Amino acid sequence: LLFISGNIASEPPVSENWNNLTVCLSWERPTQNGPGQPFICSDFVLGYYGNLISMSAKGVAQSVFVSIMASSSTNTSSSWSYLIDFSTDSLNYNYDTRSYADSLDTDYNSAFIVTGPLMGQLLNKTSETFEGLPFKYSLYIYPSDYTGLDSLERSWTAVTSGPALYSTVNETVVISNRGGGLRGQFYITNLNASTNYTAYLTSSGDSLPYRQVYESFGIRTMDSRACKIIYDLDFCQGVAYSVPVSSHLKYDNSTGLANLYDSRVESLFANFSKALQQVPCDAPEQERFSPVTNCSACIKSYKAWLCAVSIPRCSTYDRPGYMYRQANESRNDFVNEIIEPHLPYFEVMPCIDLCHDMVKNCPAQLKLQCPTK
Repeated sequence: LLFISGNIASEPPVSENWNNLTVCLSWERPTQNGPGQPFICSDFVLGYYGNLISMSAKGVAQSVFVSIMASSSTNTSSSWSYLIDFSTDSLNYNYDTRSYADSLDTDYNSAFIVTGPLMGQLLNKTSETFEGLPFKYSLYIYPSDYTGLDSLERSWTAVTSGPALYSTVNETVVISNRGGGLRGQFYITNLNASTNYTAYLTSSGDSLPYRQVYESFGIRTMDSRACKIIYDLDFCQGVAYSVPVSSHLKYDNSTGLANLYDSRVESLFANFSKALQQVPCDAPEQERFSPVTNCSACIKSYKAWLCAVSIPRCSTYDRPGYMYRQANESRNDFVNEIIEPHLPYFEVMPCIDLCHDMVKNCPAQLKLQCPTK
């Protein structure tokens, strides 16, 4: 088999009223009248082309001829720039219909983005970056009103060589254990407030000729400085979202704010830890408090619930289910008295399923209960 892939780097302006380029594959040499016979033709779609063809017939190797054609109605002065790649192993240029990345949250000038689960070569990986792996993820961010990729959004070359506002291609991408698996994470700064962006995730081989672009996804920053993203907390490792900003200058940066929230939750957890010590967690299986769960599961689920209710998620947008909070009217005394937010915000309420998991996984003797409203 011969794998043929390509992508368009640039194309004529829309005003020239052109159609997509067509790629024709044949086993006979092309003539002035078109491709040789028999032939298979298909178009570039949004800047991307991928196909495969057998190089033999009845066990005899054949030559394959490739023709790149514009429609007969195209202006003769119109021009395209494109790349065509041939491989006997795989499609070296590819497009994935999944975005495979998502914006977990934003604040007024930054966004926190994670990839989908990383598999394969990462199963035995111990370092916290992509260094040493045969592939790498990169992120490109464009203004949402940029039209240069409207018809080229599946082209790796167009996405990676365009006038992106932000690119991580020369940065070290961190790997974290988040959401039940290893994922790449990006913390994007210096964005504009209340602004929409379009982001593209790409992957490429470090030592292999592999290039892939994923479906784009949107980012919108918040419209005030009421919230700030915190992530990579030591105790509440699952927290990666915006929280109410402190009015105190010493907590103005993400690290200081994260440490303040994190240390508070860790101190609250100490009381629960003492209570759990009264439970015979190491007893023989038939004597434990449950045949289907254990103390480790209890600790994990209680910790997730405690972090969610103690570190309020903050937004500046009014959405169904969000609760409006004045600057000094949080449901959490710690937020009112220590954080002391300086602007009103909307609180994204914790998911009640976190509480149900905690009650299900912890001993009944702890008498844990979930709110009913």
